[in-house]
Amino acid sequence: ASKATAECFQVLTNEPCLGLYFIMEHVSRSMPTVVKTKRRCAQARSALQGVHLDATFDRDAIMQATSEEAYTSLDAAINALREAVEELPSDLEASNAPGRADTGPTDLHGDAEEAASPAR
Repeated sequence: ASKATAECFQVLTNEPCLGLYFIMEHVSRSMPTVVKTKRRCAQARSALQGVHLDATFDRDAIMQATSEEAYTSLDAAINALREAVEELPSDLEASNAPGRADTGPTDLHGDAEEAASPAR
């Protein structure tokens, strides 16, 4: 009986050490994989944050471009251009009309005839 008691006592005292040994073996085998996975997750999170910011910026730009304010400001710019064209002198407007045979620069000061004529 004393031999059986001693053996039981030895198994009970070695059981935690044997359990810790197997835990240590498991950790040493699986830890490199866990570390690699954690690094890949951190890289993926960083990439996803960048993509999220890009998508948010693009969505905001689209929302701003399609808002009523964008159409209103675009209409205002078009009207301002029309008014500016209407205020152009009629001779300047005619000289820049499409289909004109002479496509050279427009002479606004009348210096072209003086430069083209021979010196007297």
